Amino acid sequence: MSTLVVKISPRNNKLGKIPNISTVPVKDCGDCSHCRADCYALKAWRQYPAVRKAWGGNSKAFRNDPEAAFEQVNAHFSKAYARGKAPRFFRIHVAGDFLDQDYLDNWADIAATYSETKFLAFTKMALDYSAVPSNLTIIHSQWPGRPVTSDIPGTRAWVQDGTETRIPDDAIECPGLCDDCGMCWDLPDIGKDIFFYTH
Repeated sequence: MSTLVVKISPRNNKLGKIPNISTVPVKDCGDCSHCRADCYALKAWRQYPAVRKAWGGNSKAFRNDPEAAFEQVNAHFSKAYARGKAPRFFRIHVAGDFLDQDYLDNWADIAATYSETKFLAFTKMALDYSAVPSNLTIIHSQWPGRPVTSDIPGTRAWVQDGTETRIPDDAIECPGLCDDCGMCWDLPDIGKDIFFYTH
């Protein structure tokens, strides 16, 4: 059987020129009962055939042969670093989430190996994040109606749909394009939560 190809996107509309990777929304999210109906990534999944092909291919690769999939991710970064073009930022999962502990641990290994790059992932998965290196920022996604838990350490990203009353007063409103800001990659150092309006 041929190796399934992993697709890393060089940019998107919100991130700007920040490379990123995604899997299938809802299917690859282990805890989406509170956000499924308003999932912004699901809109792109339904609207664009190229998106479905890329994200669906990534999902199959990471689920069916994770070792080969992460070898491709490693090769992508290795080539970039060899050319002197290490990305400053990288976003894990514009769509999707950590599939399980092994999947998270593989991303932690990638981040540790390519320490000149700051990695970022939003998650609702209660996994063991103790081995995550300092250049991989984990942010707990907090949707309206979803109980607040302490299972995921660190700062939170709140979603404001007009009903959310739990956002801390000092939380920072997302200012827009990621490559103009980059703040989320440094939220643990800033020490504040961030919030987004539904989009």
